[in-house]
Amino acid sequence: MRPGPILVQSQEYQLTYGEAYQAFYLLAKVGGKRLRLVILVILILLGAALTVGYALRPLRLDFQLMAVLCVITFLAVVVAPGWKAKRGAKAVERTGGFYRLGLGENFLVSPDGQWQPLVGDKWSKAFETKELFVLRPSRTQTFCLPKRILKHDQISQIRHILSGAVKNFIKLEDKI
Repeated sequence: MRPGPILVQSQEYQLTYGEAYQAFYLLAKVGGKRLRLVILVILILLGAALTVGYALRPLRLDFQLMAVLCVITFLAVVVAPGWKAKRGAKAVERTGGFYRLGLGENFLVSPDGQWQPLVGDKWSKAFETKELFVLRPSRTQTFCLPKRILKHDQISQIRHILSGAVKNFIKLEDKI
């Protein structure tokens, strides 16, 4: 049983490496820009304090171990999103498939023709950047829809659908 009519049907497209990288990077980032900045400043200050503490009392190995954990956490916040995005983009590039995506009021039709809700679990979210729409109906699925293949009225209709159906619809047009 179909939940309603398909309001936006894309033409067939192939994702570029840059589009896939951008989509996976958006999904891998921890929090917003301010939250990441606060985390990084705290980790840098804590790591510096622990390193100074170790320099003053070299027999206290726990200071150095905590400093190492700060560095590892720092790398996880700063470097890991890029690594995950590269890995995902390379996987998309290797498949080299062509896609077609349809959107209804609260559902999408995936490239394999399956009908599914836009909001599948608590991890569902959607992003809009200057170049593309990124839809994540569940933790295990991600769909990218490049704006280069869409008409202006389709873009505004997709915005309307996503803002109504997806609780976490984030517009990043000016920020990226």
